[in-house]
Amino acid sequence: MRSIFKTVRFLVSISANTFRFTLVKVFEASIVILLLHYSFRISAQGSDNQNLADSLQQALTSSQADSNRVNTLLALADVYSMSDPDKGIQAASQALSLAKDIGYVKGQIYALTKLSFRHSVIGEWAKGLDLSFQAIQLARDHYLFQDEINLSTTVALAYLKQQDYKKVLEWSLKPLKSKNLLVEITPLTHWAATTNTAEGMLKIGLVDSAYYYATQSLRVAQNRKLPKLFAAYSYASIAGVLMEREQFDSALYYFQHARRIAKDAGQVFTVHEFDRDLAKLFSRLEKRDSVLKYATLAYDQARKMRSPLVLMDASAMLADYYEPIDKSKAIHYLRMSTMVKDSLTTNEKNNQVYQLEWEERRKAVELEKERVAHQSKIRQNMLLGSLTTVVLIAAVIFYNNKQKQKANKLLASQKADLESALINLKAAQSRLVQSEKMASLGELTAGIAHEIQNPLNFVKNFSEVSNELIDEMVEEANKGNFDDAKRIASDVKKNLEKVAHHGKRADGIVKSMLQHSQSGSGQRELTDINQLCDECLRLSYHGLRAKDKSFNAKFETSFDTTLEKINVVPQEIGRVVLNLVNNAFYAAIEKKKNNIAGFEPTVSITTKRQNDKIEISVKDNGPGIPRGIVDKIFQPFFTTKPTGQGTGLGLSLSYDIVKAHNGEINVLTEEDQGTTFIVLLP
Repeated sequence: MRSIFKTVRFLVSISANTFRFTLVKVFEASIVILLLHYSFRISAQGSDNQNLADSLQQALTSSQADSNRVNTLLALADVYSMSDPDKGIQAASQALSLAKDIGYVKGQIYALTKLSFRHSVIGEWAKGLDLSFQAIQLARDHYLFQDEINLSTTVALAYLKQQDYKKVLEWSLKPLKSKNLLVEITPLTHWAATTNTAEGMLKIGLVDSAYYYATQSLRVAQNRKLPKLFAAYSYASIAGVLMEREQFDSALYYFQHARRIAKDAGQVFTVHEFDRDLAKLFSRLEKRDSVLKYATLAYDQARKMRSPLVLMDASAMLADYYEPIDKSKAIHYLRMSTMVKDSLTTNEKNNQVYQLEWEERRKAVELEKERVAHQSKIRQNMLLGSLTTVVLIAAVIFYNNKQKQKANKLLASQKADLESALINLKAAQSRLVQSEKMASLGELTAGIAHEIQNPLNFVKNFSEVSNELIDEMVEEANKGNFDDAKRIASDVKKNLEKVAHHGKRADGIVKSMLQHSQSGSGQRELTDINQLCDECLRLSYHGLRAKDKSFNAKFETSFDTTLEKINVVPQEIGRVVLNLVNNAFYAAIEKKKNNIAGFEPTVSITTKRQNDKIEISVKDNGPGIPRGIVDKIFQPFFTTKPTGQGTGLGLSLSYDIVKAHNGEINVLTEEDQGTTFIVLLP
């Protein structure tokens, strides 16, 4: 009787604690929903976001480090999401850090979702996906099925931005196909799933299916009374389908209607996406003035909002527009489009590596769970066996042996799968290495343009002057002034000699550049190391100047003129020198950003003989390399540069190339003093 009473009292205490815990969690969830709902609706409907931001900032000054402060930071991130991306990321990052400190799981999930959205929009897809998958894993670990379903639309959006439309459909259709009785699809999730599905269907050519889901998204936005901005996106989605069907008048109406809604709501970010779409439509209608208007609007806002996909599309359309009328502007916009495309390509390569690594981690986690579950089952069987007769013990032992055999077969199968995945990963890494080699050739383009521009200007100017002199010579000859005509003919001859001289100069530059741009047969040939180093230094300098007009650095050379030509693969050694020089300029310029008085960024390259070897030294006066990472710099994919500015393959490739030439590459560095890379070639 006493044991029954203790059991009842224990169950009552658990129920009371559970009830109190549930009330707290319901209250926290209610605060989250109210804050996020209020801030998001105000942002979507174009209210005075600055007033709301000021109110939230004021609330933060008096709030404690608890869940309410996390919720306020999340609301602030929503307000800044479409007006100031950097402040939005900062607020969400602060919310994530605080939510981790206090163990607030919901806050962590919401903060990760917002950070994923912002990084996906600005082209950092790998980071956006990583954050989304972190949020999903949190939801799974805490059995938050509703949040897991909602997060699938965030993953779909990340894949939509990186234009992986099969993945878009895989994730966007999950909420629509969900049969979990514990989960109810929210209006926002329902709308996002149908809209993303429509976009994915359209991009893979399923036009009729895309139209169905686009109209479904509009119906959800209207029937579930979502803010008008959601309907605007639905109208734009329908317009995209109509444009694909070549129903241009209807498409124009829907695009303009969508843009008008977004503009009235004060959503600059949304408007510039619709401007890009209108420019594409007018391009198909061959209305050049309208293409210029909307492409320019999209271009200007995309630069402010850090929206790489819109910036790339708008730049390409402006380059096409100015091609027949203004070559300089056409080249400017083409360079911008190419630069953004190269940046997105780097992000895409990072994302491919990340996906392979994430899949490996996921398989490893599943394997560990199966192993733990298997060991637990064995222990249970052993416990039961100890309480039975000898016959039952024998039966249990026999059963365990069977289980072990099955487990060994399962582990062997899983090991084979992991080995296969590792082989695929190595193959993918090899392809990325080759892509990095090809991408480095693109860095030569700006240097080529700068080097060849001067002789071409001379050729153009002397040709125009000679043409005018010939007209004068004919005029003088008609008048009988043959002496003047002869004098003019002499001037024309001198001009033509200058044209020929500068033409040969341009030809020499082109041949030199082609030698660098060729992938090469891998055959070694006698090469002048001094000339190769000088060309790579100047190409790096002019290439960086062409990309960034504010770039300014000093470079010095000290070449041993007694060096003989050596037998190397010139394209490969050129890549090594070019990579080292690019890194040296980057380090020196980064130190300059610290505004050190009297500091002048300087890069020097030196060649000299060391016994039976040739030494190439590339030195900078940058911040140096920290001791803790010196041993890692030659590892593949290791980089200290920000995301999107480096893949971490440059030094790894350089190391492999030098080793293939039976050479050595070493580094000498001192913090705050600079770094010297030394290449020794036999």
